[in-house]
Amino acid sequence: MSKAYRPLNITKYDPFWKPVPAPGAHPDEPNFLCVSFNENWLPYILGALEPLRWTDKYQGDEATRTLAARRAENLIYLFMSAIPCEGDEMRLRQKPGSPCVMQASYDTGNTWVDVFDYAACFGSINKQNPPADYVLTYNNYQQYISEARAIYSGNPDNLTPQGSVEVDSNNLNKPICVAARSVVLAAAAIGIEEARNAESSRQDLYTIVTAGLGAAALIGGAVAAFPVIAGSIGISAALGGKLAFGMGMASVAMPLAGLFDNADVSLFENESAIQDVTCCMINALNDSIPTEVQFRQSLDNCSLSGDSEELRFIVREIIQHPDIYLHFLIEIEGAYQGATNSGIDLGTCPCDSWCQYWLDDGSTSGLTITEGTLQAGPPAYIEDPLIDINFASASSFFVDSVAIELAGVGTQKASVTIYTQATSGGAWDVVTTASRSNGVYTVAINETVFGVRVRSSRDFSHRIDRLELNGNGNEPALQGASCPS
Repeated sequence: MSKAYRPLNITKYDPFWKPVPAPGAHPDEPNFLCVSFNENWLPYILGALEPLRWTDKYQGDEATRTLAARRAENLIYLFMSAIPCEGDEMRLRQKPGSPCVMQASYDTGNTWVDVFDYAACFGSINKQNPPADYVLTYNNYQQYISEARAIYSGNPDNLTPQGSVEVDSNNLNKPICVAARSVVLAAAAIGIEEARNAESSRQDLYTIVTAGLGAAALIGGAVAAFPVIAGSIGISAALGGKLAFGMGMASVAMPLAGLFDNADVSLFENESAIQDVTCCMINALNDSIPTEVQFRQSLDNCSLSGDSEELRFIVREIIQHPDIYLHFLIEIEGAYQGATNSGIDLGTCPCDSWCQYWLDDGSTSGLTITEGTLQAGPPAYIEDPLIDINFASASSFFVDSVAIELAGVGTQKASVTIYTQATSGGAWDVVTTASRSNGVYTVAINETVFGVRVRSSRDFSHRIDRLELNGNGNEPALQGASCPS
């Protein structure tokens, strides 16, 4: 006698033994099928549909599998929203032009009547059924931001800062930097979600919460993990500060789908562009807590180009929403509390500038002189027909520019080449070569590097009287003297 087939006795039962082709349509798009069954079977059908929510059930690339899994969420939602039948010929559909409204037909599809408006449950952004924890997250966010609006009441002092240390520009520099960078990082995270999500035009609660979680992870991982302080200013702590920030950005930005049209993921992963936009905002705020109008105008007057300009435009549109201003204020408060009351190091603001110089009356340490003779002075200088010097670090640093002062150059100009080192101990890459006379020359670098090299040559002896590096962010340990202020 053959053994009875009992699939539930299989240790790891799965109705799909291997990935299947993804359906090529949304569950709520024509052509439709109608079926009636006893309501007691609905929970069993929902349970049987559960495996369709997981991407590994489908064939294709990641985007195809993700799209199919999200469509399966919609299918399950349609079953969950089933209503009792009124006659054997009843049919259901989403109302054309208003997909949040469910319609029923009792005459085989000749006429239709509205029977339920889903927008009343989750708001107009929710067009499919997300998991229960997503609904809870979104509802917690709505409570969080409602309480923040009430506390703010038009006065930023109600939200920032609440610490015991006297507040001045020195206290606020890094907290404002943290908050500004969080705004730009969160916007970039939402942009990544939009650029990767084939369903982005739908702007449902599922994608908003998913994007919010991604934004929270990005800004939480990039800045100091200071304590959640929402409770100290009367806001519910049901939602962590970073998650609230991410949810706020997603709720505002995701419905603005046109902002992200034709944008590539690489735009939102461009650290240089993120830094440019962050520093533009910080420079406009000038180490002081802005009014709502000042915050909205903080990206109006930047001279940027390429990816930096495209990202600036997107972030500028997003920060026009008043809720983003509230999140910005709360982020300042959290960073301030973490630094002043909990001793948390907020790190170096990527927009803090530094300057080091060598020769003249400055340092002669840290220079590697491959060609040329050092005259220790003071003032110190390097001379010879061929001068080749460099300074390098085991850690990367961001250089805005290098300045060189040449002297002793006669009618025959010196050929000066600037190099940078992209990897520690790696090859030297040419930035520029030019013929130079006596004087001070500044060359823009605007790169994260491990070293800078200067090579100057002519037929007769000449001098380099001074070398200067200007940068921002973490200052490298190059042993140069600090430039006079």
